[in-house]
Parts: sequence; structure tokens; C-alpha cells
Amino acid sequence: LPPDVFNYVSRCFPRDISQYVATNFQTQANLDHLLAASTIAEFQDRIDNASGVGFPGLHPAGHMALGPTGADAFSSPQEPAFFLHHSMIDKVWTEWQRRGRGEELIYGDNALFGTLTTLNIPPSDNATLESEIGWGPIEQPAPIKKFMTVGRGDLCYRYE
Repeated sequence: LPPDVFNYVSRCFPRDISQYVATNFQTQANLDHLLAASTIAEFQDRIDNASGVGFPGLHPAGHMALGPTGADAFSSPQEPAFFLHHSMIDKVWTEWQRRGRGEELIYGDNALFGTLTTLNIPPSDNATLESEIGWGPIEQPAPIKKFMTVGRGDLCYRYE
């Protein structure tokens, strides 16, 4: 990350929907390619493309489609469409899980890939189903396995 990444930047929040990104990146073909991933590592690479080479991935492309505010990691949660976008990411992940064999993509060895921090910055342990997620003042920490699927336990909603 650049050394000034956490510096204060005064900004307005323009909404400038990018028709180019929405038309060229948010396509059925790219969604089908993502859902065809056979492992969580492949799914994560296709949805986020952390390498930055080629197609940006459906997750960052969704932010880019929202314009400058949506593409800014620090201000994007102030854009109301941010929550709609992340609901769609959750739905896509749920659809991918449903394509697995039984519970393998939800609770099996292929359920998680990577560390507990984004891009492993700062360096952290690999995530496991028992790793705890902290929620600050919202809720007590809970193991990741509690949030691995919708329609069960506390996540009593579903996509149809």
C-alpha cells in the first residue's frame, strides 16, 4: 500500500455510474466463469483478482461501476449502493456453494482460503472455520463457521 493511504482526503461523494464497467465487466459470461470455479481459492481469485492482471473481477468491478466513491475502499461504505453490491456478492457466493457436493464448500476443506487480513496486510494466520471474527460493539466475536451459509442459525434469510 502507498505510504499515504491512511491520510485524510477531503472529498465529495459523486455518483457517477460507469456504463462501460457495468456493460463490459458485469456480464453473464463473467458470472458463469466465476460460478464454474472448482475451489474456494479459484473462486476468490475470480471474484477479486488480487493479482490485478486482466479482468478486475466481479467484486472490484462492482465498486468501479459505482464511480469514484464506490472505487474508494475508505469511502465506498458511505455510498448506499455499496450494501446492494455486497448483498449481490453474498448471493453469488451462496450460489457457488450450492453447486458443491453436499456441505463440502460450506464446512469442508475447500470452504476457506487465505489469511485473516485482506491481502495478508498485516501478516496474519490462515483463516479456519474456528477463527473468530470480531464485530466491535455490534456483537461478541464468533467463529467463522457461524457465518458460512445463509438460511441456517442466525443467518435466517435465503436467496430464491
